[in-house]
Amino acid sequence: MLFDTTQLALERAIEGAGKRHEALAANIANANTPGYQRVDVDFHGALQAAMGGDEDSNTALEGLSFSAAKDASAGATRADGSTVELATAISTKRRIDTAYEVYEKYDRPYTGACPPPPPDPVPAPK
Repeated sequence: MLFDTTQLALERAIEGAGKRHEALAANIANANTPGYQRVDVDFHGALQAAMGGDEDSNTALEGLSFSAAKDASAGATRADGSTVELATAISTKRRIDTAYEVYEKYDRPYTGACPPPPPDPVPAPK
């Protein structure tokens, strides 16, 4: 059982980013499906509510789950009834991929020196 709120929050952030990634992939896959309604996962809002509520944060985070829901901010419906704009879906997916990579880096115990050493400098291009 985890007792560290930060660790638990990062795990839930990774889980939420993964669920949102699945929803965005479904949007991209169904971009040309007539009548398809765009879905999304609001994991940022769910995490914020869990961390800022009256309930103990660990308890709230442990009970937190994410699921895709119809995106109310989908905007205009196309002539075929779909609410997916492919360019927007791909752009959003790229941002989620980046966020997932950032969260994933911190989802493991730190075993190095405290404080951690600064990163190696990036070599200058030749």
